[in-house]
Amino acid sequence: MGVLTRGKPKLDTGQLITTTQVEKRIQRVAKGAQTRQEAMIALHNAVRKEFFKSQGIKEEKRPVCFEELADLYVENYAKLNKESWKDDRYRIEAYMKPFFGDLELHNVTPLLIEKYRAKRLKKGVSKSTVNREASIMKKMFNLAIDWNIAEENPVQKVKLFSEKDTMKERILTEKEEAYINPKV
Repeated sequence: MGVLTRGKPKLDTGQLITTTQVEKRIQRVAKGAQTRQEAMIALHNAVRKEFFKSQGIKEEKRPVCFEELADLYVENYAKLNKESWKDDRYRIEAYMKPFFGDLELHNVTPLLIEKYRAKRLKKGVSKSTVNREASIMKKMFNLAIDWNIAEENPVQKVKLFSEKDTMKERILTEKEEAYINPKV
């Protein structure tokens, strides 16, 4: 069992992890692993998963509530990958956590998400804002699936609002028009 780092790891490629099993060697990239320690954790999890699979043991998953997922999303994804992570954190803390709170992820349904959206619209926020919040939830659940925390993404079954009515019409200045169409 070992961890091999090839050159300087890139953000998306991660660290290379290898393990030797009985007459079988597995070698793969631990996506997202930036350090040797993260690659070792990924290796440990992969070996554990393979062992349980070979022995016919089913892993018991601890139910995770929406609040825990939200914290994991902000700390492990948004802060690292988004410049607007503070905006995401605010939306989660101010609106999503109070509504979904300590609900376990398997209890968050498309109907419940629709109720959340209706409540937000009733408070007077725009459809665009509700769409942004739904996008955050969608990403949270996609990551939860990748992290083996959730089985499905209920937000995928929710259709986003059309934003055609929020587009603004304006008149271009002569300079802008010349930039777009230089022949005139």
